[in-house]
Amino acid sequence: MRLSQTEIQRRMLANVTKNMWDDYRRVQESGRMNMMEHWYAPEIISRYEELLDWFETEGNTDDYDPEVMNAIVELRKKKARRIQLREELARLDAELGEEEE
Repeated sequence: MRLSQTEIQRRMLANVTKNMWDDYRRVQESGRMNMMEHWYAPEIISRYEELLDWFETEGNTDDYDPEVMNAIVELRKKKARRIQLREELARLDAELGEEEE
């Protein structure tokens, strides 16, 4: 069944549930079909990386929520920056400690 461009665009914005994701991944792992032809391709392909992160990296079982995912990404950035700043502070403390001797 071929979908119209309008239908594809509409489905690209639809919710993706854990069941949809699991079905898509199960078929993908089996290698039984071209994933562009999978029933959930319009919902999943354009957001594959985000969905992979949401369901598999984060372990969410709730529907994909792009707003929550954006908050998670921002939190990761802040944590990475905090680690970077701590490392810089430790390096500076070590330099200052050496100067005091």
